[in-house]
Amino acid sequence: MLPAEPGPVAVLGIDEVRRGKPHWTWDEQAGSWTTTADRWHVGFCDLSGGQGLLAQVEGRNTAAVTGWLTGRPQAWRDQVQAVAIDMCTVFKSAIRQALPHAVLVVDHFHVVQLANRAVTEVRRRMTLTQRGRRGRGSDPEWQMRNRLTRSAARVPGKHVDRLVDTLQALPAKLGAPILAAWNAKEDLLDLLSTARTQPDREHVHRLLHRFYARCAASDLPHGPGVVPA
Repeated sequence: MLPAEPGPVAVLGIDEVRRGKPHWTWDEQAGSWTTTADRWHVGFCDLSGGQGLLAQVEGRNTAAVTGWLTGRPQAWRDQVQAVAIDMCTVFKSAIRQALPHAVLVVDHFHVVQLANRAVTEVRRRMTLTQRGRRGRGSDPEWQMRNRLTRSAARVPGKHVDRLVDTLQALPAKLGAPILAAWNAKEDLLDLLSTARTQPDREHVHRLLHRFYARCAASDLPHGPGVVPA
């Protein structure tokens, strides 16, 4: 059973979860189907304390999030220092309305996921542009597609060297953009790895500047999957 009223929370986590199937009913007056049970729910959890799951509400729109948050006492809301979310604009809008003082944090999983998606999009786009077709098993960049999305820190150094050598051996218009995207992704992972290590602020600044500078110098076009500045 979830608590009727959760205790104080310093760091709040919000995420969506799919639960079952939606239920529909026919609205005679409107002449259309309406949802009576949403398959998507929003979960609220305590990330800094030991309370775990605080609540789960039906729906994943702004009203569902703000409704539960504004239902908590003002003193409870004032104690929330930070809120961790994915990159959902619905959650961002809701937090700005209900907890305007809280620091908004994007969890690492979704940042890394977006960075890997950007590398994959660059690889596919370069293959299509330079080869005039989709990737094939005989293409070197296609053969290393999985290695491109793995962290270099978690694979043997010889595999990283082979990846770089392979990309540099490709025609520059094909291999250089992919290598630039991969390097930018690795710069971002280096930055994220400093979390919970109490890093020096200057060190974080250097890593962040290196990431931004590499992205700016790459001249790669921005797209929906490119990590935003």
